[in-house]
Amino acid sequence: DVFGEFYLRQYLEQKLLAPQVDSAASGWGGDQYAVYWNEDTDGLVMVLRLAWDSAQDGEEFATALADYTTASYGGPGRVESDGGVCWQGSDVTCF
Repeated sequence: DVFGEFYLRQYLEQKLLAPQVDSAASGWGGDQYAVYWNEDTDGLVMVLRLAWDSAQDGEEFATALADYTTASYGGPGRVESDGGVCWQGSDVTCF
């Protein structure tokens, strides 16, 4: 399935101002997502793979997503040993 630039913008607009959303989403080049459910733990995960028109577009989105996630969780994420960053509250967000 495809998330799409429109829904990506709608998602970011929940926590970010329009100029940052415009900058973050304008270089969208495509995406694909899948949702997985673990029957044993009743855990749910969404994996979103994004393509960008340029490396700079991808970096702008990554910055905006980090700002969005920090605003959502009320503080910065922690850097994991594999170099990823995770935020934890009642759920967990990592990238």
